[in-house]
Amino acid sequence: MYESVRLWINFFNPSQKLISKVREGSKIRKKYDAHQTPYQRVMASDKIPEKYKSKLKKQFKSSDPIKLKRSVDKKKEILQDMVSKKNQNEFRW
Repeated sequence: MYESVRLWINFFNPSQKLISKVREGSKIRKKYDAHQTPYQRVMASDKIPEKYKSKLKKQFKSSDPIKLKRSVDKKKEILQDMVSKKNQNEFRW
């Protein structure tokens, strides 16, 4: 499951990063950058060597977001079923 979740989050789940926080009296003003996936951030970075970027490009191109999301959801359901069965067995008198 971790492999599927890792790929989903890194390639297809955008997030915002905090750029700055400034206190103005009792309020704190926060500035965020644009939504980007971790993959997009890595590809935009000058600090990452091109050989790693090319590996990531290949992995990204071979990833199907729909199949990946279905896989994550299916595995999540399996885990939830396992937990609920375990909890049912623990509370039997």
